[in-house]
Amino acid sequence: MSTIASRPPVLSKGLKVATIVFAALAAVGLVITLILLALTVGHDDTEEFGWYFAFSVVASILNVIPAVVALVLGIVGRRAASRIPLVGIVIGALALVILAGQFIFLATV
Repeated sequence: MSTIASRPPVLSKGLKVATIVFAALAAVGLVITLILLALTVGHDDTEEFGWYFAFSVVASILNVIPAVVALVLGIVGRRAASRIPLVGIVIGALALVILAGQFIFLATV
C-alpha cells in the first residue's frame, strides 16, 4: 500500500511577485504616512499641524489601492506554505487601519 503525502499548496510565481510588489508599494506609502504623522505630532498647536495632517491623509488615501491589492493577494495566497501572503495581509491591514484612524480623528476634531 502506498500512502499519499499531503503537501501544502505552492504559491504561484505570479502571485508571489504581485504580492511582493504591492506589499512593497503599500509599505513605502505606510512609511511616508507614518513620517508625516510623526511630524504632525511634533507640530502640535501650530499652523503646520493642519498641513502635515492633511498631507498624511492624502498619503494614506493614495496608499489605499496598493494596500487593498496586497491585502487581497495575501488572502488569496494564504493557504500556501509561504510567509509572503502573511506580509501582504499585515501591511495591507495596517495601512487601512491607519487611514480609518485618521478619518476618525478628523471626525472628532
